Amino acid sequence: MIAILVHGRLVEGTARLDFLWQLQASQEKKEMDVLQESNKRILHNLLPAHVAAHFLDAQFRNNMVRSRILPYPLTY
Repeated sequence: MIAILVHGRLVEGTARLDFLWQLQASQEKKEMDVLQESNKRILHNLLPAHVAAHFLDAQFRNNMVRSRILPYPLTY
C-alpha cells in the first residue's frame, strides 16, 4: 500500500515537471521566433534584398554547416 502511494507521488511529480518543461520550451520557442524575425529585419536593413535572400536561403545555410564540419569540400 505504501509503495503505491510513493509511486503515485513520483508519477505526479514527474507529470508536473513535464508540464513545466513543456511550458518553458514553448516560451523559449516564442522568444526564439521573435529574435529570428528581428535578425531578419536587421539583415534586410543592412544588405540589399538579393544578398539578404541569399544568406537566408536554406541551401546556403546547409553549405555553411557542412563547411564548418568538413575540413575539405564535399564532392561527388
